[in-house]
Amino acid sequence: MGSISTYVESNELLPIILENRARYNPNGVWARFPNSPSSYAEGFRSATHLELLNAVNKVAWLLEETLGKGKNFETIAYIGPNDLRCSIVVLAGIKAGYKVGAT
Repeated sequence: MGSISTYVESNELLPIILENRARYNPNGVWARFPNSPSSYAEGFRSATHLELLNAVNKVAWLLEETLGKGKNFETIAYIGPNDLRCSIVVLAGIKAGYKVGAT
């Protein structure tokens, strides 16, 4: 496992850090989550840095298509489960020029 300093410059935004991780370690594990929503017995699946980057890019594209590019880091709301999707929406919001209030 690489050191976080390998991917981080002192003043980079989180989406840039993610892009660096996906570039230099695309198959690195970002998160592990259960295959079943109700049981751990079916095992776990890993999400990689590259899969996260692809999800963030898609959501950022959708935000820009529907709301336009953010100009002054306006706030948008994410109302949904506090799971991996929340992190994806927050990173995509930053990338699209918004700040995300998650509830």
